[in-house]
Amino acid sequence: MLIYEREYDYREDTEITIGYFSSEQDARTAQERIAAKPGFREFPEGFSVSRITVGRVAGWEDGFFSEPGPPPKDKDCEYFDLPFWMSEPPVSK
Repeated sequence: MLIYEREYDYREDTEITIGYFSSEQDARTAQERIAAKPGFREFPEGFSVSRITVGRVAGWEDGFFSEPGPPPKDKDCEYFDLPFWMSEPPVSK
């Protein structure tokens, strides 16, 4: 999986799933094709490749909870949905 992320101090962060590939090499080839394009070229270190397993639930098996985003960027207290296993304190099943 090829992902692009960029953090900002003054606006919402950019988090884009570029695509899913059958190999790391295919993902890196796609990265090379788009790295010089507008938006990506200004922050080329935002790319990452992650290995995924197709055909399984990835961390959401126990449901999810909502949590407000942290200040200062999220002064309007936007909520984010997170996998239930990330809840604090740990909740027994």
